[in-house]
Amino acid sequence: MIWARIERLLDRSITLVLFEPALPAYIHAWACFEDDRLHYCYTRPIYRKYGRLSMMISGLRRPIRCTHWTESIENIEAEQPGTFTYAPSLLKEEQAT
Repeated sequence: MIWARIERLLDRSITLVLFEPALPAYIHAWACFEDDRLHYCYTRPIYRKYGRLSMMISGLRRPIRCTHWTESIENIEAEQPGTFTYAPSLLKEEQAT
């Protein structure tokens, strides 16, 4: 059941991946979003504090509504308060449809 939900989410969302061109399997950061909702994101610890994730999501309307609260989001929010708002109910709305 969870995999079907993840597949539906991926089908209707955009996933951006930042990787090393010489080593495409080495991912620096990624973000999965839909409209103005950020579903999930991750930045490798070694690349945190360099603004990679901030760059990837710079086009999203503020505050960015997040369905999951990750360490990457926590780090950005600590430096730029008000950038994100936690909205797990957006996933419940999706389940109802």
